[in-house]
Amino acid sequence: GAIPPLVQLLRDGSAGDKETAAYALGNLSAGSDELSQSIAQAGAIPPLVQLLKDGSAFGKSFAADALCSLSAGSDYERSQSMAQAGAIPPLVQLLRDGSAGDKETAAYALGNLSAGSDELSQSIAQA
Repeated sequence: GAIPPLVQLLRDGSAGDKETAAYALGNLSAGSDELSQSIAQAGAIPPLVQLLKDGSAFGKSFAADALCSLSAGSDYERSQSMAQAGAIPPLVQLLRDGSAGDKETAAYALGNLSAGSDELSQSIAQA
């Protein structure tokens, strides 16, 4: 399947490769809990968070979209993995400083992460 090579590209590719891989992973995960789980299990969350922290504006946008899609649903373990990878502070930063579209995506992602978890809700509120 395409998921492992996309995750590898997200880890080791050029800046442009990472943006493209994040875009593809975001589209693959949108609306599919099964694919979201496969993407998370393939190790995509830490490099997506890294791209969200250090990427270009496009990279941050694509990483936020992918994390938003991955955080949808009620998978607490996946949400916890995102929090442990450090996704909350850069999402809050994007909420403050991003474009209008990025702010909306960050808000959705943070809302998804907080759903059903008092612990994650507190982390988001304090970030």
